[in-house]
Amino acid sequence: MSLSAFSFGPSLTVLTLLVALTAEGQINTWSCRAEGGYVLPHREEMNALVTGHARGLGLRKGTLGKEGWRSNWSRHGDAWQGVELGWLYGGSTSLGHVISALWLVELPLSSSSHAELGAGLGWATKPYDIRENPLSIALGTHLNAGLRLALSKELCRFDSYIFSMSAGLSHFSNGAVQLPNLGINNIHVGLSFERMADLPDRNEVGQLNTPPEVDAMIAKWNGIMAIRAGVRDVPPAGDPLHPVSSFMVGAERRWNMRWGCLIALDLTYNQSLRAISFDPLSVNDRIQFASGIGNQWHFGRAHLAMVHGWVWTNPDHILGQRHLHTAFAYEAGELFFIELGLRSFRLRADYTFLGIRFTL
Repeated sequence: MSLSAFSFGPSLTVLTLLVALTAEGQINTWSCRAEGGYVLPHREEMNALVTGHARGLGLRKGTLGKEGWRSNWSRHGDAWQGVELGWLYGGSTSLGHVISALWLVELPLSSSSHAELGAGLGWATKPYDIRENPLSIALGTHLNAGLRLALSKELCRFDSYIFSMSAGLSHFSNGAVQLPNLGINNIHVGLSFERMADLPDRNEVGQLNTPPEVDAMIAKWNGIMAIRAGVRDVPPAGDPLHPVSSFMVGAERRWNMRWGCLIALDLTYNQSLRAISFDPLSVNDRIQFASGIGNQWHFGRAHLAMVHGWVWTNPDHILGQRHLHTAFAYEAGELFFIELGLRSFRLRADYTFLGIRFTL
């Protein structure tokens, strides 16, 4: 399986999701953002790369329901959703630039503040190349996955314009599809200027609890099954990629329209374990059994799960047992979902996957 073929799949999937999500809203919003920050040297090797301050720009378009931001979120589980086209300069020649397209949601915290969650793709201008960029060891590929977490506070508003300040983290890595893959973790503070059309009141004071009649319609327990596949690169870099496949079953306890608690069991066939073992491995030695517990948020037809997990059998001795499992799923049918996600060990993204999920 070539890297270009693997990269095309997530690219097409994410672009399809972005178009589908932004097409459903009825009220358009536009905003521009400027940020300054610092790339975290989270690994010792990063110290030589981080020589200056990072900076970036973003142009964002989104939609939300006519009922208003908080009311629409509480009654239907639909938050503000949109797409941001961004530019990030890492602060040094070796880190280079990243051009990104992220799907974002904004979750209301109060009448003047919200949290931001985002996922998408980034294109790095300076990936590692043994001849052209031998010092650019943060990213091993042009195409990378992108994640964003942020908090935003409204500073002032006039008519249909809002001026806000935000602080958060942007992450880019290829999920160990090709090494090196130290990743870029950028801590930033930003200012944004937003325009909204035909909006009664974005921060209207509405009930944040699901109305009883809506809450009664939610199935309290839902069974979940997923089949996933991906590839990994292991040291030394440049060797053939190793396929990784997994089967997951789980159950979600829905508390309301917006989120629930997710418990999962996972069985993974990890071919990359044979590359880091001194002895030949049998089939049983390559099977990893894992469990996890975490939350899943629901945004209309989109769903974001973040699960803290443990690998109980045959863990990778370099990565360890504990990991964070992040998966974005989009509802393609009544019980059928397309999944894109990754696992990360100690701030190191590993095992990017595409999957199919079913609700039982």
